[in-house]
Amino acid sequence: MRRERLLIKKAQMNYPLIGLIIVVAIAIVIVLIKRNRKDQKEFEHELDKTEIHPGTDDEPKAL
Repeated sequence: MRRERLLIKKAQMNYPLIGLIIVVAIAIVIVLIKRNRKDQKEFEHELDKTEIHPGTDDEPKAL
């Protein structure tokens, strides 16, 4: 009888704690996705600023 009680206690789960962990994990994923999108936009903006456009080079064109 004692052994069965021990097995039952080990099998019980702390659902509020599991729920909290899941909510925190989802929040972290959302924050990382938002940060990644922001960084990607900034990176694309920097690439656009440094991109060489046709006709803006200083070398003379060959005839």
